[in-house]
Amino acid sequence: MEDRNLELFRQYNIKIYNTYRIRGAFILETDKGLKLLKSLESSKSRVDFENTVLEYLTVQNYPYVDLYVKNYSNEIITEDSAGNKYVLKNWFPGEECNLRDEADIADATVNLAILHTLLREVPLSEEQLLHNTYIDLMEVFDKRNRELKRVRSYIREKEKKMSLSYVI
Repeated sequence: MEDRNLELFRQYNIKIYNTYRIRGAFILETDKGLKLLKSLESSKSRVDFENTVLEYLTVQNYPYVDLYVKNYSNEIITEDSAGNKYVLKNWFPGEECNLRDEADIADATVNLAILHTLLREVPLSEEQLLHNTYIDLMEVFDKRNRELKRVRSYIREKEKKMSLSYVI
C-alpha cells in the first residue's frame, strides 16, 4: 500500500483490514463495511448536492446507498499532502442485472420505479436546483450520444488495427 493512501486512510475513523485496487479507485474492507476511495472528479457543490440526495434516500430507508463518509474534520472531501482531493463512500458487493433473466429485469424495474418516486421528493434549495439540473435535457442527451459515438468509432478503429496486425 502506498504511503499516500495511508495518509488518506488516517483521516477517517475506520480500521482497514484489506484494500483492492479497481478501475481508478480502491475498495477497502473495514470495520464499518466495504468502502470505496476514489479521486474527486467534480466540484464541491456537486458533491454537496449528491450528498443531500444520498442522505435523503438513506432517511427514506432506501437500501444500498453509496453515501459519502465524512473524515475526522467532518468534511466529505479529503486532501492528501500533494493537494489531490478524494472522497470515501459506502460500498456494497453485488452483481449487475442479468439482461437475460426476466426476474432480474423485473427486480431492477421495481427498484428503479421506487428510486424515481423517492427522488421526486428530495428537498433541494433553489441554488442546488439551478446548478445541478439541466434545463434542456435533449441537449444533454445529444452531447452524451455524440460522446458514445466517438467512443464506438475509436473502439472499432482499434479493433480493425488489431485484426490487421494479426494478418501481417
